[in-house]
Amino acid sequence: MALLDVQGDVARQAADELTAKGAEAVGLEVDVRDRTAVEAAMDEVRTALGPIEIAVTSAGVDADGAFTAISQEAWERVLAINLTGTFHCLQATVPDMLAAG
Repeated sequence: MALLDVQGDVARQAADELTAKGAEAVGLEVDVRDRTAVEAAMDEVRTALGPIEIAVTSAGVDADGAFTAISQEAWERVLAINLTGTFHCLQATVPDMLAAG
């Protein structure tokens, strides 16, 4: 199992806890907004654990405050993490799943 988070120490700690319970796990730091970082992380996952069989994307943020007060910058951050980040992760993992049938 691979756990990826923008807070790499949190991902590594969770992976260590799973490993201590007998699971095979790796924790990596990645910002899903960065396509190159996502692809590099998935390469590390493949090296450590083999081809990716399942992907669960759950990165997400909310824009704080009233809807009418959300800035353009805050909205673009929400889209970059919630939508584009999922797109990056799935484009980097789905080929493995398709190859496996």
